[in-house]
Amino acid sequence: SFSFSDCNFKVQRCKESTGRVVVWREFGIINSFTLEASFAGANFGVKSGLHMTADDFQSMGHSFCDSILDYFDPDQVKTDAILRELVVLYPDS
Repeated sequence: SFSFSDCNFKVQRCKESTGRVVVWREFGIINSFTLEASFAGANFGVKSGLHMTADDFQSMGHSFCDSILDYFDPDQVKTDAILRELVVLYPDS
C-alpha cells in the first residue's frame, strides 16, 4: 500500500539524471510522477513478505489511472480535500 510518509521529495545526487528530475529542471514540469513496484513485493503492510501477482500490478495500474483522472478533474473537490489532509498531517512541510 502507498505510504506518503515514506516518500522523499528531495533530489538526491544519484537521482539527478532520472527522467523525472531532468524534465523538471530542463522544462519546468513540476508534476512528473514515478511509479515504482517490485516483483519481490512490499516490505510493510498487508502484502509484506508476499510476491506481487499480475492482479496486484493490474490493481496498481487501475488505481494510478484513477488518481490521474482525479488530479485533472475540473471539479477539484477530491484534490482539495487531500491537500487539506496533508497540511494537517504534515504542517511543517
